[in-house]
Amino acid sequence: MDLPKYTVIRQKVIDIAGCGGSDAKPVTESREEILAYVDALIERGDKGLYVMKALLMAADDWVTCRIVRLELFREIFTEGVRNGCLNPKYIHAWEWIEIAIKYNHPGSFMSDMDLYRRALTEAWEYGGEWLARDLLHVIFEADNSDRQN
Repeated sequence: MDLPKYTVIRQKVIDIAGCGGSDAKPVTESREEILAYVDALIERGDKGLYVMKALLMAADDWVTCRIVRLELFREIFTEGVRNGCLNPKYIHAWEWIEIAIKYNHPGSFMSDMDLYRRALTEAWEYGGEWLARDLLHVIFEADNSDRQN
């Protein structure tokens, strides 16, 4: 399969969502084909695209990317985290996390909160990923304030 680059796939998602404005080009691929491209890029080593895959598969509306199949999102996202998708070198992961948190609470993204905390902590402490630091604050703030009382 001849794979388009990530930027082309991202633009196809934008066009399908209807966010391309007057510059939008008709998208000949279906959602399934776009997700197959994402899977292929993950197989080739872009582990950061697990976040894109999780979000697109768990959301019916690609405009808001509101998660309607939370368990599916958690399953794919957790697999991605276990495969290192939150490593700051995977910049596309952080782009899609930013999209995901716009209409979804990041504290609901995983059931394994210890794994989630470790991955975010490593992304912040060893990679300087600011969004990871912010997510740690938002997701685990209640835990920290409970421990102080």
